[in-house]
Amino acid sequence: MKDFSERHEEVFHGRRLAVTNETHALLVENYPELDLHGEYREYDSWLWANPRRHPKNIRRGLVNWLQKSKRAVLREGARQDLVARELRVGGGPEVRRGVR
Repeated sequence: MKDFSERHEEVFHGRRLAVTNETHALLVENYPELDLHGEYREYDSWLWANPRRHPKNIRRGLVNWLQKSKRAVLREGARQDLVARELRVGGGPEVRRGVR
């Protein structure tokens, strides 16, 4: 049987946040579009800078952070798709409104 420290090796260890291999693997499956190591650093910095707003459950706080980041990435992707579609059609919002 493996020793505990071997099974739970950390992928990220910051001032307030530590992420194990097991947790990281689960998050990679659920958030493939995110730079998780960058998100870990940002969340760790936020936790350090906001000690009074520190969540009681760090895992739940991390998942909420990642969900917000994922929504922002998807919104940005949708906006870029819309711009690309308008360029393919031959005009942007000005053309649709009759302004040339």
